[in-house]
Amino acid sequence: MDNGNNKKIIKGEYGYLKAERKRVMLFTLLLFASSFGILAVGLIIWKTNRNFLSIAAVLGLLPAVRYLTNAIICEKAVKSAVCDKELADKIKKTGYDYVLMDLYMTSYDASFPIPALAADDSSVIGILKDDGKIKSDAAKAEKHITDMMSQNGIKNKTVKLFESEDKFLERVKQLASRENDIDEETVKAILKLMMEISL
Repeated sequence: MDNGNNKKIIKGEYGYLKAERKRVMLFTLLLFASSFGILAVGLIIWKTNRNFLSIAAVLGLLPAVRYLTNAIICEKAVKSAVCDKELADKIKKTGYDYVLMDLYMTSYDASFPIPALAADDSSVIGILKDDGKIKSDAAKAEKHITDMMSQNGIKNKTVKLFESEDKFLERVKQLASRENDIDEETVKAILKLMMEISL
């Protein structure tokens, strides 16, 4: 998992979802392989599945299935929420530092693919994409983000999710023009929360 600088890609950076998908898939395969390997060893040694290694193998399947679930969700996220290279380059050219990419947020009844999200001390903006099957609901996603911020003590912030990359980039340029006037601690708190509530 490197982004050209032999540095681990962290959540919120360009390429995170693809790197996370690889990591989760690999770990899932390793967990399943180790469980089946333990079962096979027990069958070879005792010629029956009635042994403690069979129990260990079954218990080993619990985290494997959990990771399999994460792998399925990651696959869905990669198909819809990945920020493409062209958009990432355009965002970088704006010079604004407080931008997250490759976010996939979920609520109880919906998921929100957000390829890019930016914040200042008074607002959160982002791009909302369709997840491939269901048209994303910007109002529902904006409400979800506002509710999450309120629950975490971040109040009175405007949330706007755009479907148009051009409108988003125009707004990011506006944020970049006043970057020196923002409260950095507030922005970092908002971005930290956005990463915490994302896949």
